[in-house]
Amino acid sequence: WSDELAAENYASVLKTERFVVLRLCPRDSCSNYNQYGCLEQFGDYLIPMESYLQIMAETFFTQYQEYCETCYQCMASYNNNNDNNQNDDAAAAANDDAYYYNNNNGGRRL
Repeated sequence: WSDELAAENYASVLKTERFVVLRLCPRDSCSNYNQYGCLEQFGDYLIPMESYLQIMAETFFTQYQEYCETCYQCMASYNNNNDNNQNDDAAAAANDDAYYYNNNNGGRRL
């Protein structure tokens, strides 16, 4: 029922709206095996789909940003360590070649 449609004299006062039903369960009683999550001590909430989609988009965007920040920090740490070890990499490659080609294995790499 829509009071707005009734006030504007539309042919029908019924209006279609889309909602999302959320069930929030206590953490210790939530089950992945039950299609409803939990059967007692829960709260069912009804929110407009537009609000739900906006909240979810913001949440996933925030998680993505945090993930990217973590990656940048890890890569910065890796690059700093890698810059300090460039000479070690060349020495390690030379040692590998010496091992593979000079250990009576006929020049074959193992």
